[in-house]
Amino acid sequence: MRAMKDLSIAADHYKLGDDLGGRVEYPAIAVDHTGVPWVFWDRCDREESRVYTCRIENGRQMTPEPVSPLGHVAFESAAAVDSSGNIWVSWAWWHDGEWDIEGRIFDGSIWRSARQLVAERGSDLSPSLAADSEGRVWLVWQAYRGEGLEIHAKYWKHGVESETKVVSLGTACSNYRPAITAGRDGSVWVIWDGWKDKNYEIFASRYTDGSWSPPRNISINPGYDCYRPQCAPDPSGGIWATWNIVTRGETEWGTAAARVTEESVEPVLLPPGLVSKATNFASIALDATDRPWIIWQERQPGRRWNALACVFDGNRWAGPYPVWEQGPEAKQFSPCVARGPGGDLWVAWARKHPMAARIAGGWIGELEQSSFAAEPVRWETRTPLEFGATADSKRSHAIKAEGEEYHLYWGDLHNHSELSDGRQPLDHCFALARDVYALDFVCMADHDANVTEGKWRLTQAISSIMNEPGRFVTLAGYESSYRWARAGAGHRNIVHPGDEGAICHYREGFTLPELLHCVRTNKGIAIPHHIGRWFAPIDWESFDPAVQPIVEICSVHGIFEYFGNPWKPRPEYLPAPAVDQHKTPVEGSFVQDGWARGLRFGVIGSTDSHINYSYGIRRMALAAVYAKDLTREDLFDAFRARRTYGTTGERVFLDFRVNDHIMGEEFTLRRGKSVTVRVTIEAPVVVKRVDIVRDNETVHSRTVNGRQVNFSWKDAEPSSFSTYYYARVVMEEDNYAWSSPVWVDWE
Repeated sequence: MRAMKDLSIAADHYKLGDDLGGRVEYPAIAVDHTGVPWVFWDRCDREESRVYTCRIENGRQMTPEPVSPLGHVAFESAAAVDSSGNIWVSWAWWHDGEWDIEGRIFDGSIWRSARQLVAERGSDLSPSLAADSEGRVWLVWQAYRGEGLEIHAKYWKHGVESETKVVSLGTACSNYRPAITAGRDGSVWVIWDGWKDKNYEIFASRYTDGSWSPPRNISINPGYDCYRPQCAPDPSGGIWATWNIVTRGETEWGTAAARVTEESVEPVLLPPGLVSKATNFASIALDATDRPWIIWQERQPGRRWNALACVFDGNRWAGPYPVWEQGPEAKQFSPCVARGPGGDLWVAWARKHPMAARIAGGWIGELEQSSFAAEPVRWETRTPLEFGATADSKRSHAIKAEGEEYHLYWGDLHNHSELSDGRQPLDHCFALARDVYALDFVCMADHDANVTEGKWRLTQAISSIMNEPGRFVTLAGYESSYRWARAGAGHRNIVHPGDEGAICHYREGFTLPELLHCVRTNKGIAIPHHIGRWFAPIDWESFDPAVQPIVEICSVHGIFEYFGNPWKPRPEYLPAPAVDQHKTPVEGSFVQDGWARGLRFGVIGSTDSHINYSYGIRRMALAAVYAKDLTREDLFDAFRARRTYGTTGERVFLDFRVNDHIMGEEFTLRRGKSVTVRVTIEAPVVVKRVDIVRDNETVHSRTVNGRQVNFSWKDAEPSSFSTYYYARVVMEEDNYAWSSPVWVDWE
């Protein structure tokens, strides 16, 4: 276990905005010419999201005040101080179905009126600000104009606005999350991350003599995905940069740093003894002795986070130093850091309240050379792990029924990002699903308690941008979870068919029928999740198949077909669940229990992935859907028609029919007529057995020990009451697949 250094790293701590309430997120910080830090943050309360600010003068915090206008959905602010000492702040602003950039200026006495800084049609997000030595204030942002995501930049000088330039021109990839800094030599640098050749890399461009240099990749290493960069000017020329890294296929995260000049890039990894394998949101600034400090958030046991810091003397690292002495907390911090004119470093981060701390310049100067003991790790090329999908699993399958042709599509309707308790940005989840895991559709379903109005509109925007009908379909959603579970409603993934609709936030006293009514009003569906777990069992009494046409039968949490069913072990390197659901399952809360009540719903598998780089998680559950075409509309038609089945990760083709009616259908049969079940399977692994289940009883088993199955079975003693049939496919290595049922009503 790493030894943490002296907890007195920061001389002063400040808790800002104690009485404001709401959720605090995405802080930004700037230090003015007098050494006064200005902290900005998003304050969110259900449908409202505003940017607030608070400054600290002579060790005393001033009264927090709102900066963004009332009624505007503001998200993820950025701040800078211009050459005249004015404070600039900008934020992404959602209105009229799109995102633009808005901002304000504090001129030393008052805040000027908010104005729109970017007003072009499209989506404009992730603003970053910097002021250079030539009197310019620069704004860079992530822009979408209908064909790919680009990094745009412009500046203001003496009140005159420049034209917008595309900084990322020539990268031939999607570009995200820019950061900007201005050097003492008058140069301006922008760095960002981009998805190129199935890898996230860091790009950089420099502005000198009136033009931007061609972008160059400063993190070429196919073994790492690199993202969310930050930078600070190096007085000897160039910049210091830091970014987050993750190793594909595993659960290891880390942080990298690099000194970047026009001629060279010198990347290093922060050593394992300094940072853990679960870091995020790294930020960087240089102290009074021009040594780079990196601040990051780090995941602790029990889904808790802490904010840590380290410093590099050019040869070795010192640290880690906790920024906050009160230990980890169950939310993501998003720390940021800025240098003051006297050499102090100011750090801001989000807890239940916005927080700030001063790392005193005197303390920094007293660091002894012996403190710098951690050797940097060389930036060596790694061979990326392949996901390993087989040729069979990528084959296109289709079935025909009643004159219609339905194509088989594979997807995952349950994923989390850093917007709640996941570990990567939204676009990472979509890009990996499309280009690495070869999925056809994906839904992001972050926890509703974490999804503010700004985050919800961001989810819809990124989902819209990355949706490509016919190639890859993205769906916006969220998980109604912890607060609903306490109300006896369990956990459900809410999936929307388009980019409109509101999130159904929990309010005190709400019941499950009220949630389902809200979902129906917004044209969504609700998919119950880990239905048999002790802390969130499903409520069959209030189950409404009209808005809950499918149920998650398997995920990373286990299998929920029937009480006591076998399950697929989790990969060894994944953290064990806090409570094993098979030790404390809730009887009566499994899929078969719902069917036995006469409820009619189909099944899917979906992962509940919080670590979307983990190949092991991706092999735990999948949703299979028969739809006419790969569009949102046709997928939703398939969900509602229950033309779905679930697997524990293997892409097995399964065609299950009863009297030629496909899975999900219901039909009426005259008493005395025969019932014939037909099963066709093509699997990438060995199928050991196929079970035909009628009314929760296995009425026929077929031993196979092969990859292809095609047989028919006649039910010699069909029930005389309404009944249902489904198939259970048992494969090698603890893999399973389940069809949705076919229901028979007798007349």
